[in-house]
Amino acid sequence: MRIKLTFTPINQCIIPINYQYPLSSAIYKILSNENLEYSKWLHDNGYLDPYNKPRKLFVFSNLYIFPKPTICNQYIIITPNSIITLFISSIIINDFINNFIKGIFKNHKFEIFSDGIKGEFLIQKIETFKEITFNTKMNYYCISPILLSTLKNHNGKLSQYYYRPDDEQLSEAIKNNLLKKYELIYKSKIEPSFFKFNFDYKYI
Repeated sequence: MRIKLTFTPINQCIIPINYQYPLSSAIYKILSNENLEYSKWLHDNGYLDPYNKPRKLFVFSNLYIFPKPTICNQYIIITPNSIITLFISSIIINDFINNFIKGIFKNHKFEIFSDGIKGEFLIQKIETFKEITFNTKMNYYCISPILLSTLKNHNGKLSQYYYRPDDEQLSEAIKNNLLKKYELIYKSKIEPSFFKFNFDYKYI
């Protein structure tokens, strides 16, 4: 299910340009308003796939701020008259979506906090979208950055390696990631040859 939040700053505020981690913390805080135990479990553990890798199974977009905010050094300045939208999506309806929506209704306020800088916001509206009808071939575009990593041998030790846009293995890595999540959610496998994933480099 996909959710659209519309919110406004309580006062003029600033948030860091790299706000994704503080924003994810704000999402967990909203979850905890309704179900602290589930929020903590999802943050610390998550859903284990068949290969014992934890998955959060939710995604969120960048912030869409209108009018366009001012950027100063490493911060975004948001004026009191700004309208902000955020999209959140998860396949986990009973736990994630339901707890998140109930958490919003319990407390319409939330904050994005980082390094002593705090932006306080008031949620004005929450909307849900109808489910997508999937076809055998579809095009998608990302509304937030893709972050994908793996463990690679470096100087005799396994180290975290973050894929770069020009990595030849990136498309295959994302495909395998999606297949593992499918297996976790639906408890069945897809023959890898039946599923293809590639970037549209012409669009990029």
